[in-house]
Amino acid sequence: MSSNNVIILYGPPGSGKGTQANLLARKLGLVHLDTGRMLEGIIYDSDKDKDPFVLKQRELFESGKLLDSDWVFGLIKENIERVHLAGLGVILSGSPRTLSEAQKLLPELEKLYGKEKIKVFVLEVPEEISLERNKNRMVCSFCDAPLLTQYVGNPTACPVCGGKLTKRKVDNPETIKIRLAEFHELTEPIFGYMEKEGFAVKKIHAEEAPYQVFGEINDNLKSTSRN
Repeated sequence: MSSNNVIILYGPPGSGKGTQANLLARKLGLVHLDTGRMLEGIIYDSDKDKDPFVLKQRELFESGKLLDSDWVFGLIKENIERVHLAGLGVILSGSPRTLSEAQKLLPELEKLYGKEKIKVFVLEVPEEISLERNKNRMVCSFCDAPLLTQYVGNPTACPVCGGKLTKRKVDNPETIKIRLAEFHELTEPIFGYMEKEGFAVKKIHAEEAPYQVFGEINDNLKSTSRN
């Protein structure tokens, strides 16, 4: 598979979008535009603590609701153009997030990369697994590495860099339920639109270990690239 491709990963909270995006980026030489991390970095920037717009976005984020669509679209579009200008492919995890964003962003991606280069995967997990994974998720405060506690137990420090482990504010059960509802109501309608527009949307069962889910995604990419 060429490194000049676009992979879009969707799934409810806790489905492993970020983990798969990082694995695919390393294995395939693509750039992972982690929209969630990028937005968190902006809304929790201490230099913006008095910015009313940023504070409003922070409030939406912590309540589990989606942020301002036009603002997010502008940030994503700008970053994708930079990646394309560098001659590289890109992985998006969870973006575009709404139908209106998809209707604006997909034509831009098609113009830059071509429709045949855009691959879409939906990682499916039952709601109870989504809730359980998010409830137990720990993240390194230094390197941002997520910790999969079901595989490594309960370490006191990040196994990647030794940094302090923390829990994200949005990973409490009530906020996760709101995020799940937002996903079903606002994000899932994108899949039908994508298929109508001629984009292949492949659904992947994502309950297995990340390496197994990666294997299924990678096998699908190989098979479609041969066609």
